[in-house]
Amino acid sequence: MRRLVVMLPEDRGYAGVLQLEDGHGAVVAGPFAVCGRADEAAAQRHGNPNRNSLLPFGDTPLGRYRIEGILPSGPGTKRPANNYGPHGVVVLKPTSGDAALADANGRFHLLIQGGTAGPGRHLRLTNGSLRLGNREQKRLIEILRDCRGIICELLPMPNGAATRPIALDSACSESDPPLAAEAVASAIASPQFPGTGLHSRFAPPSFNLLPEGGGGGGGGDDGYGFTADDLTSAAKDLAKDHAADYARDADGQTHCSEFVRDFATKIVGSPLPELEGTASDQVDAMATSKDFDEIKLGKDPQKAFDRAQEAANDGKLVIVGWKNPKPTAKDSGHVATVVPSKDAMPASKKWGNLKMPYIAQAGSTVSDKTTLNYGFGSDKKAGLRIFIRKR
Repeated sequence: MRRLVVMLPEDRGYAGVLQLEDGHGAVVAGPFAVCGRADEAAAQRHGNPNRNSLLPFGDTPLGRYRIEGILPSGPGTKRPANNYGPHGVVVLKPTSGDAALADANGRFHLLIQGGTAGPGRHLRLTNGSLRLGNREQKRLIEILRDCRGIICELLPMPNGAATRPIALDSACSESDPPLAAEAVASAIASPQFPGTGLHSRFAPPSFNLLPEGGGGGGGGDDGYGFTADDLTSAAKDLAKDHAADYARDADGQTHCSEFVRDFATKIVGSPLPELEGTASDQVDAMATSKDFDEIKLGKDPQKAFDRAQEAANDGKLVIVGWKNPKPTAKDSGHVATVVPSKDAMPASKKWGNLKMPYIAQAGSTVSDKTTLNYGFGSDKKAGLRIFIRKR
């Protein structure tokens, strides 16, 4: 059985880590930086000046929790994106340890939430919940919706393992517990839990994670139930509405692999195992997957580019990848997805006047539509690989 593990440092001025593990303890997702510190000013106003985790408005209590459900957040909900993030929140119910003791003092539930970053892009404080970055929150929810019977354990982090600081000067206006009783009840009783048990299965959250009209198969003989418009919509959603989630970090780290992974999840309807890990990992996994065909550049790269563009125009998932032959911690390679276009493919002089397919990517810039030569320099021609998902 999978387990959601959160390790929080003794000094809550620093982030802990959150990761999802399989039944053998192998990490399935994460580790993600997570905040478990309360807003000290709010704690003082509510009679808890030491941020005692057993009392309301204290730090996040350690112990074991049960995942009750997923609630929407962002526009159109009572949970604004600034405080909760745009991708939904996970509701946790205390079951044992300090968590149960805090429950006896009125801390009946807490959340795993996102929200706007603080100064220096550090995680902001909560009033007893757990806060992830928006990109990590989105990834977590996409995985949790397809999992069964997950428990969540909050554990002390080994001394000396804490990393990045928390934005200590960020105020938190949320209540403790953070949601009204009727909202928590709706998470438990919602259609997210089909079958015989309330906690038997996560289905997609009540908000739509797919582009309007999109879906995961069932629409044609080849198993594709989506169209060119679906691909275009997904690219615009990620690159325009959520561009900040994929922007290059201050230290130069880009997020191409996350962008492609999220794009594919939107299109297919569930995470693809081939797209876990870094750009290099993704290229290796697609090359050996029975679900992907590779378009060889060979002696006629123009033919390969034409086929890639035609496939995207037909609504197929097409991914371009390049592995860095001299990988670094920040650069294992680059991946992008080919997107539909009615425009003629423009020629690139640096690519020997080859006509370039259109791509969406998160590199030095985040774009829903540019051409391949702006994502992959001509020096990458020898290592460039193109993959089409079969179904």
